[in-house]
Amino acid sequence: MKASTQRCTQLPAGSAARKAGATTACIQMTGLSGSSNAVDSSRLDTAQADAATCSVTAGSYYHHRHDYCLNNGEVTYTEYNEENPGEILGTGVLTVSSSATLSASSGQWQESETVTLAEATGLVEELSVAFTASCDASCTATVPNAWAGSRLLSVGQSASGSVTFLATPGAGLVSNITPSYDLNVT
Repeated sequence: MKASTQRCTQLPAGSAARKAGATTACIQMTGLSGSSNAVDSSRLDTAQADAATCSVTAGSYYHHRHDYCLNNGEVTYTEYNEENPGEILGTGVLTVSSSATLSASSGQWQESETVTLAEATGLVEELSVAFTASCDASCTATVPNAWAGSRLLSVGQSASGSVTFLATPGAGLVSNITPSYDLNVT
């Protein structure tokens, strides 16, 4: 996975950050290293154990036909100065971890999610986070929200929950399924 495109939005009028001079907030996921051992079945037992415990190296991911794991992918939230748009007034670094084990005989699976506010600088003292999943093709996120609403996090605090997916490919067909995620940060 490579770094995501930075997405920016205007901060709401009347917000504490806006009153302090910040007008824009941006969010970006940094690059991750990862692997797939779909062809190398000799490492299957070790790989499944790693995914089940999500013990892969921080900042990396692993995926296989029957399991996957993301360990501490970084998402950076940045607030910029109204008067000098290039000046950073505050940042928050969130880590995102996710893992799931898939059944060979069922199209339903549950994915565990954890988002942690790892560090904050400047105007950013805490962040509110919401996590929503969706799916494409012959897949549906039957429980799309990892937790109800938003969770307010201070440095070192985490929000954890799970999302549930259901895939319904046609009999005898191969289907590539791609889950998608929205991390709403304010």
